[in-house]
Amino acid sequence: MSRRSEQLAANLREAVQEVINRGFHDPRISGLITITNVRLSDDLVDATLTVSVLPHEREDLTFHGLRDAVPYIRKEIGKKIDSKRLPRLSFKLDSSLKHQLGVLEALRKVEEEREKRGEAQP
Repeated sequence: MSRRSEQLAANLREAVQEVINRGFHDPRISGLITITNVRLSDDLVDATLTVSVLPHEREDLTFHGLRDAVPYIRKEIGKKIDSKRLPRLSFKLDSSLKHQLGVLEALRKVEEEREKRGEAQP
């Protein structure tokens, strides 16, 4: 990734996160929404923003609301980012946190089973 694309990705992440933090009038978009990654195409025309949503029960609804809000988000970040052309935005759900929580839950269950059998680790 070139210096220019790294800078644009960082600026996009910050600007989009700021717009999301201000909130929307769309009731579908709620919860703790975090931009975890921004990936730009080589020609800087497309940007894929990976988002994490908590609580996980709100993921799908919030994701659909964000996709519908792309024109508004793009307009708002255009006021903040000094660029001749803004990339097209698309969102992708970050499932890594959900996976990590699943692993931690499984480990917790194993520990509980050990304790029940009297095999607690020192």
